[in-house]
Amino acid sequence: MLWHRKQLGVSWIQTRFSAHLLNQDHGLEDSYDATDILTTEDFAAALAKAVKALDAKGADVSIVYEGTELSHPFIKAPPLSRRDLKLFVKNRAEEESMGHDAILYSFKKCLNHQQQNTILLHIAPKAFVEQITEACRNNQLLPIKFIPLSEIMRLETFRFSEKTGGIILMLAIFETLVEILVIRDDGEILLLRDLMHNVLQGESERLYDEINRTILYANQQFGADVAKIGLIEEVSSSIYQGLNEHFSIPIESTDINHGHSFWAREAALLSTTVEGNILPIQYQFKRASIFMKRSMFALVGLFFLITLSFTVQTEIDIREQAETSLHIKLQNAQLLDEQKQLSTQVEKYKGLDKMVQEFRDNKHFPIGGWFLTELPSLMPHNVILKDTHITFDQNRWQFTIEGQFLGHAAQAPEQLTQFENNLTTLSSNLKITEHWHQQWFEAINTSQKTHDLVFVIKGEI
Repeated sequence: MLWHRKQLGVSWIQTRFSAHLLNQDHGLEDSYDATDILTTEDFAAALAKAVKALDAKGADVSIVYEGTELSHPFIKAPPLSRRDLKLFVKNRAEEESMGHDAILYSFKKCLNHQQQNTILLHIAPKAFVEQITEACRNNQLLPIKFIPLSEIMRLETFRFSEKTGGIILMLAIFETLVEILVIRDDGEILLLRDLMHNVLQGESERLYDEINRTILYANQQFGADVAKIGLIEEVSSSIYQGLNEHFSIPIESTDINHGHSFWAREAALLSTTVEGNILPIQYQFKRASIFMKRSMFALVGLFFLITLSFTVQTEIDIREQAETSLHIKLQNAQLLDEQKQLSTQVEKYKGLDKMVQEFRDNKHFPIGGWFLTELPSLMPHNVILKDTHITFDQNRWQFTIEGQFLGHAAQAPEQLTQFENNLTTLSSNLKITEHWHQQWFEAINTSQKTHDLVFVIKGEI
């Protein structure tokens, strides 16, 4: 089935392993933890135990990882088109790969600095990721996401955001790792740092020094002060008190008490199209391809049975009506013609089955998946996405985008026009059939809601 109810989130952060199962069939959630996970063999063993303990076979699995096999270099790029930018990032990722023969990577555009694009790269050896995905398949799991820790941290910004454009320094503290993410409260990343400090065993002073350095660097580079320190996940009272004593900046905590399974649970809830997903696109849409292939096989079988039934019926009619040879010939010709048409349909669906197989081998780019993957990168500032529908009908992909403009409605035309222009740059075959103008005119004329304008854009490819 296309929509799978079991979602397994797995976090492997330094040496700690945690798995969290979301089983929407029964409305249940359950977790499994393990420690001292140092190698992919340890990971495979821990995953097998988690699948057995949680009864997670057949689930889609999302993995959040942070460790020595993953690097996060920042690079700068000149102003480029999106196509040229992807090629530039690919070349730079290979340069930054620390000598690995083959790599997988993802990237995110960050806050522009000194008239240059700033890019945050996430790079992992391809062999390492394949070992992880192979362990998943050996346990009858379908891997759909492999993301860095910072991707979840970025999406947790809403817990601290006041939507004023202020800068937040977010901390995720583990036994042997502290991750620092400096981000604007609108989601624009400024800086990411991994510190191999053991705060839980007395290295707090080193942490305070690094936080001070990070605040100073952000102020020098971006000309703005850090307005708040945010602690993700529940931390000990001593750490919280120590931070309050050393910094005059307000300090807030999410007070989320899910234990180590928090990161695994959040990974399971994320969309497969999240920008930080390192897995290639064929992994992200494999569930859909399996569903499509099974559907095609079922249709081919159905049409074969129909063809067979018509052939049998033809023979029966010939025997029963031997006395009316002319009538038999005419009826037989009609049935043979129908049989020919059905055979043509069988061949057509065999061709569709071949297309599905090619889709699984990543030889044809999925238009619907490609559109949903590219959509987040086209959103201007102050425009957020609420819902997206894309269907295939009459040889066209038809889409509906529902979103919201965060700000005064009088400022919406420029941003929404830019959004539509960004959409049309994706393909010369993309056409906007319904613009955002109606909702804007209604908001302006009625004056009932001049802030946070909701809009709808429709089009086809």
